[in-house]
Amino acid sequence: MTPKAPKAGRRILLEHIGPLWRRMSFSWKVSARNILRYKRRFLMTVIGVSGCTALMLVGFGLHDAIWDIIDVQFGQIQRYDMTVSIARGLDDASAGRVRRTLVDGGAKHLTRVDARAMLAKGSGSDDLTYGTWYATAPAGQEACDRLADALRADRAVATVGYVQTTVGTYRTMLSAIDVIVVVLIVAAAALAFIVLYDLTTIDIGERIREIATLKVLGFRRGEVDAYVFREVAVLVLVGALAGLGLGTWLEGFVITTVEVDVVMFGRTIHAASYLWAFLLAGLFAAVVMLAMRPRLAAIDMVESLKSVD
Repeated sequence: MTPKAPKAGRRILLEHIGPLWRRMSFSWKVSARNILRYKRRFLMTVIGVSGCTALMLVGFGLHDAIWDIIDVQFGQIQRYDMTVSIARGLDDASAGRVRRTLVDGGAKHLTRVDARAMLAKGSGSDDLTYGTWYATAPAGQEACDRLADALRADRAVATVGYVQTTVGTYRTMLSAIDVIVVVLIVAAAALAFIVLYDLTTIDIGERIREIATLKVLGFRRGEVDAYVFREVAVLVLVGALAGLGLGTWLEGFVITTVEVDVVMFGRTIHAASYLWAFLLAGLFAAVVMLAMRPRLAAIDMVESLKSVD
């Protein structure tokens, strides 16, 4: 009628590291033994937390990859602020006139690019020479507007474009995609909370007699909470660190899978994204611990010790 005796315990790896093991307190020694004693719980918690952390990091990484398109394209690749396209065949007189207008308007670092466009055969037209001026725009919105008006007044100028206008258009388009990223992050965060809550509930349910014994031995409420939640914190820490590595690989796989030939996404996950994913995992672990405190306090030591299982 008595319960089956537990298996004899073995020494864990930390016990073989004498200087470290001797400096650990009794409570930390017990926690270390318990973590490695319940191997199934250890694997379930680490896998669950690492998966949720990886999904959160993928969400943050996608945000970085999408928005890096603007920063890289218009910050590192394209060094100019404005473009001026010629409409009616670029000759020396037109080129000089446009250049003088740009210089007088405060534009700097002018670069002229010419090309030759071949019209379709049978149109009766000769080859058309066209060109584009690239420059750094003058400082101030009013100066840019005056320069644009002066250029558009020239019949040789077809279009005048500013990079900031293009960047604003891209930001508006990418903001719609950003909503999907937020949904992914929120879903991963909610999943992390549910996984931690369920695993902690199962852990406490399986160790009711053990916790009741601690209360009989005189452990105060704070000491009982620390006894249980210390193990949860260590498992969350291990799972979150593993999730950062898994999330890095998963984010790279997602980016290379959805990428097309005409668009190259960013390849770098920002340090802040790693930090936020790690902190969110820790935050949900702390919330779960606070939610579980009343359940630990409600354990009846007498009734629990009466139960055989």
